[in-house]
Amino acid sequence: MTPENRHLYCPDQMALATERLTSAQNNLAMGDFKVAISQSYYAMFHAVTALLAARDIHRRRHGGVKAAFIQYFCKTGDIEPRFGTMLDKAFDMRLACDYKVRHKQGRSGAEMVMEWARELLAVAEQRLKVEFEETEGGPGASK
Repeated sequence: MTPENRHLYCPDQMALATERLTSAQNNLAMGDFKVAISQSYYAMFHAVTALLAARDIHRRRHGGVKAAFIQYFCKTGDIEPRFGTMLDKAFDMRLACDYKVRHKQGRSGAEMVMEWARELLAVAEQRLKVEFEETEGGPGASK
């Protein structure tokens, strides 16, 4: 992906993340906790996809996105490792909500995953600024 394309793709992914978080909030308000969890996870997924794309890292599957995020951001210390754990737990909860018919999920679980998504989106927005400064030779550029 060219740098110009990354400048378009990353904000688009963050816009999708924000849309998913809004959807999660709306579903939580309606009492649809399973959908709120699913949408919160997808908000996190799109934010992580944007981060990876900023470094020209692309993965096709959820497991690959999670693993790459942990490898290239959490293990390096660029993002706190707890966010990798949150993404992993949110993924597992999303799978249960989406595919287990009899799975029950309460408000507290939905609120927890939504808070993780809010935190991750805020961190991703900040980290993307740093990523683009570094690739463009701005104030935060690597020597």
